[in-house]
Amino acid sequence: MSTIMQNYLQQVQKNLGYRATWEPHRPMKVGTYGKIHQGIFSAYGHIDDLNIVHSVDKLKTSNQLTYKSEEKGSYTLKAKGEINPLFQKISTDEAGLLIIFKKDNSIVFKIQDITYFTLQNKAEIAEKLHKLSLVNQWDASYLMITETLQSEKTSILLSKKKNSEVEIKYENGGNTGIIDIDFFGEIIRSKGMSLQFTTSSDSTPLFKLSRLKAAVLVPEKNRQVQEKPMPGLIEVDFDLAEMTND
Repeated sequence: MSTIMQNYLQQVQKNLGYRATWEPHRPMKVGTYGKIHQGIFSAYGHIDDLNIVHSVDKLKTSNQLTYKSEEKGSYTLKAKGEINPLFQKISTDEAGLLIIFKKDNSIVFKIQDITYFTLQNKAEIAEKLHKLSLVNQWDASYLMITETLQSEKTSILLSKKKNSEVEIKYENGGNTGIIDIDFFGEIIRSKGMSLQFTTSSDSTPLFKLSRLKAAVLVPEKNRQVQEKPMPGLIEVDFDLAEMTND
């Protein structure tokens, strides 16, 4: 499982610029802090518990993000009324999609109708966290969620080995056929898959983590000619070394 998870986390970070939530259905909230344990973010608390006032910007969109690790995978669409012997579970009067993965550890990732939640007033928060760290009330190794992407529709498919298969049924596939491969139907058959997650309810599959960059102390004699750098929050991308953190 660690190889599958590692591949998924690494590819999503590289291609989408966000951390992937593992497992995809886990709730993630801006302002939550914690540490990484074997590649998985573990929540220790929330800055509300520290009486730190913060605000979160919310932006609801109709955006979608799609990533397919292999473009040469086989994607076969079937409209209602069409006969196609490749489909084993989808009947003639149903519309569907058959995916056959040509490589090991392949990924299909798509989210739609995205709401972005972004932490505001980061400079003020960093200053307060720095003060708490000076009195041992904030661990410098803590990571904090500073952005999440919540999607109304999510489809994440991870193949275990080549020639893995997934059949997806669509309720809205008309007799004229399906125009777009949206991956958001009902999975009714799979073979050789490691993970299959589809939902039409809110989930938070992507997020960002930041750590505190403490202020640098400047010698007294230099303070007149050099301003003291202020504390800040620095984004931390996924790193393979996190897979071995206990």
